[in-house]
Parts: sequence; structure tokens; C-alpha cells
Amino acid sequence: MSASRPKTRCESKRPLLDLTRDTVFVRDVHDVITFWNRGAEELYGWTKEDAIGRVSHDLMQTVFPAPLEDINAELIREGRWEGEIIHTRRDGTKVVVASRWSLQRNDQGQPAANAGDQ
Repeated sequence: MSASRPKTRCESKRPLLDLTRDTVFVRDVHDVITFWNRGAEELYGWTKEDAIGRVSHDLMQTVFPAPLEDINAELIREGRWEGEIIHTRRDGTKVVVASRWSLQRNDQGQPAANAGDQ
């Protein structure tokens, strides 16, 4: 019998995040999508299988209101960032979203993931 590792706080919340109709996805420190909920599937048109493992800004051709480096600096400094961004859906249409990013840190205090809702 193998021992299973305990779920992280984020992993244990994923079933709840999938129930909401809000768009929620999680990116690692390299902006690779690690979680994509049903709301994201409905808004953007990509399934979990399509989105997970892709760089979010490449997938959705994100247009930011400021340089991404400045946004990331604020995210690391403040632990969160809010602003309007433009994403491209799977069908090619553009959508302006009010985006809120929250930084998750690991046990050593280093950035580990970024959860965003649109």
C-alpha cells in the first residue's frame, strides 16, 4: 500500500472552484496554467485539457494595461494585482475582463502560484 501525499490548500479547494460560474484559473510562476475551472471553459471556449500546461498569456493573447514586468512587480510586492485586461477567446473574439490576481507563496515565502479570477 502506498502512502498518498496530503493535498495542498489550493488542491483541496479545486472542486469548489469548479462549481462556481466565475472564471478562475491558476498559473505557476512561469505563467503556465495548472488549473482551469468550468467558468473559464464557458467564457474562453478552451477545455481544461486544452488549457492546462499552456502559458496563459500565449493561449489568450493577453493585452495588458501596463508592462507585464510592472504588473508582476506589484503582484510580488503587494501579493495581489487588479486591472482590466483583454483576452482572445478560442473563437477569436476579444473580451475585456476585470482581472484580480492573488499570489500564493510556498513555505519559504517564495512565489509559488498565481490564482486569478476574471
